[in-house]
Amino acid sequence: MNTRIQLTLRTTPEMPVEAEALLPEMMTGKSVAEIESLPLQVGNCTETVGDHFRVEISETPSDEPNDGPAGLELTGDLTRFKHIGESMSCGTLTVNGPVGFHAGAKMSGGELTINGTAGDYLGAMMTGGTIVVNGNAGHFAGSAYRGFSRGMAGGTILINGNAGNLTGPRMRRGIIAVRGTCGDLAGFSMGAG
Repeated sequence: MNTRIQLTLRTTPEMPVEAEALLPEMMTGKSVAEIESLPLQVGNCTETVGDHFRVEISETPSDEPNDGPAGLELTGDLTRFKHIGESMSCGTLTVNGPVGFHAGAKMSGGELTINGTAGDYLGAMMTGGTIVVNGNAGHFAGSAYRGFSRGMAGGTILINGNAGNLTGPRMRRGIIAVRGTCGDLAGFSMGAG
């Protein structure tokens, strides 16, 4: 069986949301109620996935055994949701709509597809995996965070629109491909990649 978990945004939060819990590996094997109870930090309050999303789980027959994580799909305007796909290590995560800052940051594996725009720090400090953005990306894609000397060290970022300033600064490995234009200082202080 192939498992697909779908989260559809019901309410747009008034404050930015720290959404590190929205990962395939965090939700695999959980029931709808367990997924709904996962925490999301909203301002200085803790809310849950169920406070903002309708959760559905579907399974389709397959001849292949599926021991990997479930596929996760998020739908809605997630501009206020930060850290979607951060530290993802495996599986697939598809977002139908725009996402906020830090999407796919520190990824080490898996595939993140964003069918919309992405905020700043897309794929920052990632070491593996693939990010595909079917829209524009903000500033600092594939970069290092402040205080760190090394940015992206592996993986692939494909941006099918435009990218902001400082795309790929301090890169050490990996690939960033931008179909449109880049802002100022693309590839600043790159070591490789």
